[in-house]
Amino acid sequence: MEPIKADTFLEYQFPGRINFNPDGTRTALVCTTPDGSQNCYINTLMVWEGGKFRRLFQLDSSAVYVWDNDEEIVFTGELEEDHTALFRLNISTGECHRIGEYGLKIREIARIGDGKYLAICRTDANHPDGWKTLQPEEESDRKNGVEVLEELPYCRNGEHGFVSRKRDSLYILNPETGACKRVTEPFFQVDTYCIDGDIIFFNGSSYRTKMCLFQELWSYRVTDGRLRCLYNGGRYNMRGLAMWDGRLMMLGNTNSNIKLFHSEFYQVDKETGHIEGFCPYVHSIRSYVSADCTYGGARLCRSDGGRLYFISTIRNAAWLMALLPDKTVIPVLSNEGMVCDFDVRFGTIFFTALYGQKLLECYCSDTAGNYRLISRFNGEVLVGRYVSVPQKHTFQFEDLEIDGWALLPMGYDPTNFYPAILDIHGGPNSCYSEAFFHEMQVWAGRGFFVFFCNPVGSEGRGDDFMNIHGHFGEKDYACIMAFLEEMLAKYPQADQKRLCVTGGSYGGFMTNWIITHSDRFAAAVSQRGIANWITVELLCDNGWYNMPPQLMGDVHTAADKLWHQSPLKYIRNVTTPTLFLHADEDYSVPVEEGMQMFSALAAKGVETRIVRFKGENHELSRSGRPLNRIRRLEEITSWMEGHI
Repeated sequence: MEPIKADTFLEYQFPGRINFNPDGTRTALVCTTPDGSQNCYINTLMVWEGGKFRRLFQLDSSAVYVWDNDEEIVFTGELEEDHTALFRLNISTGECHRIGEYGLKIREIARIGDGKYLAICRTDANHPDGWKTLQPEEESDRKNGVEVLEELPYCRNGEHGFVSRKRDSLYILNPETGACKRVTEPFFQVDTYCIDGDIIFFNGSSYRTKMCLFQELWSYRVTDGRLRCLYNGGRYNMRGLAMWDGRLMMLGNTNSNIKLFHSEFYQVDKETGHIEGFCPYVHSIRSYVSADCTYGGARLCRSDGGRLYFISTIRNAAWLMALLPDKTVIPVLSNEGMVCDFDVRFGTIFFTALYGQKLLECYCSDTAGNYRLISRFNGEVLVGRYVSVPQKHTFQFEDLEIDGWALLPMGYDPTNFYPAILDIHGGPNSCYSEAFFHEMQVWAGRGFFVFFCNPVGSEGRGDDFMNIHGHFGEKDYACIMAFLEEMLAKYPQADQKRLCVTGGSYGGFMTNWIITHSDRFAAAVSQRGIANWITVELLCDNGWYNMPPQLMGDVHTAADKLWHQSPLKYIRNVTTPTLFLHADEDYSVPVEEGMQMFSALAAKGVETRIVRFKGENHELSRSGRPLNRIRRLEEITSWMEGHI
């Protein structure tokens, strides 16, 4: 039996971005594979038909495609900077030809009939129609390295450089005529859309100094170009739109606190824009399960056969749910683990999932949830390798049940002692599950116990369980440390002198909090962790609107409260050798957070080290360049092994 290693990840494949063709006889998907030799990901367009998969074409890094009809797929190809070509591929004959080229970065595309396509493209609001030529002042600034920022947000995680005055605009493309029409005004940011015949419904907001949290709802009729504002904003935080048996549905809520946004279902009058509640819902309408063996986003929802399907986080898993016309919500796929993406057509559900201790695979199901495995993208990867099965442990913390797990070390012998890692998830509105987790399996393969749980503050249990806002480092910290004691009592083979702790994002914050409030651990690794809530509010991409409701205060009204909840305030207490990992383009938790902790510990004489990953962002552990993901995991493992 061989252990899973950090670079075993290079053998994994990640199917996703699923789409049925119009008549439901074929399913297209993108299979993403890490390429260590080029340090990138390869996106291959594939089709499922006749009970087997067939490779079609290699896509660019954005992997944007859409069915044009039952036989043909239209996809994008990246050209020079901010230029995109459109191609049409016949999946039966293999014939492929270019059908258009645009001086825009196409981020999404959808077919709207009559040879036309909806496209979401990046626009410079200052010069919305200057796609092909820079304005003189822009040319001068670019040569001189000058950047001008005029609004919030001025950065966005996952985007290279600043995004001030950049907008996602709605365009109508007609490859036959070469026409390219921008529908939205230059300063309007499009968030989501849906299509009903020749009408496009979309939500978003127009702003010049600060992005609006409550969006407007618009309609655009393609046939005559009629653009209307149906709802002018001010009340709803709109998370998505969907057509459902003729109804226009909006998924959202009236809560300005984006970390407590369990969406409800609303019905919108397509003529008047009147919005009324259709069905309340107490869980999330998307997956918040933490994972490092998926790639790409997931569909928000899809209607079929009188049902509206969506993914939801339930306790410790991501399930596929269905909203029924009688306003009830039922589970369709309710396994432990994680449904990652799906599509449904004529009663057949095609989905990808992390089930059991398998890597990501494709499954097919009926509407009753009777599913079967239909792929073996990763069928041989884990053969002959040690995979530790999560051992669940539920315990009582105050008046709450808390779920946690242990991975047993490779070669586990109950008469021996082993080091242990406490791994803390991000969010905090995220959760761990029983799905395969690469980095944890690597540590188990190197002889560690791995302990992980869903403490107070986690997703999947409703807003009351998740709401620790204004009290970070209090009940959540006590819960995590109580879980550790539970696991040490359950597994006395875990050597209490060789305990390590790590986590990313909120888990990085909690790691920072732990080392400033406890000397229990032999080593710590803080990944993209918050040190100082004041600097986070002012520097991160969503700090100005996300942090005040989370912290129940802001720098203008409650700076003392923010500082009180900051690990940096308690830095004098640290004695634990600590490694910090950060990406220099992380705009969710800027690299300055890691630098502050590193500088403070180094000045204090505590053993420390920081590793910065150039060109990476907050998603380093999930979608960073393959060799950087391996280096990250090797750094963590080496640091821990060097201090136990």
